[in-house]
Amino acid sequence: MDAIPIFPALLAFMIAALSALGYALHRLAEVPHGFSAPPGPAAHCAQCGRSLDSSWSHCPRCGTSRELPSAATHTPQ
Repeated sequence: MDAIPIFPALLAFMIAALSALGYALHRLAEVPHGFSAPPGPAAHCAQCGRSLDSSWSHCPRCGTSRELPSAATHTPQ
């Protein structure tokens, strides 16, 4: 008895399915989630010049306090 001819078709189907899944996961990783604004220019420490992450309140290199924007420190009356 000859080999079952469905094997090549099944193999081609599985390759196509895995390729489509890989493409979908790749596209999903590229789509930004939420409505966040694009990142602004990187902040730098005024004392040593190290670039600072937006979540840091002090420079990790020299300990200089990060200046907060006036809107963040302003308290409404």
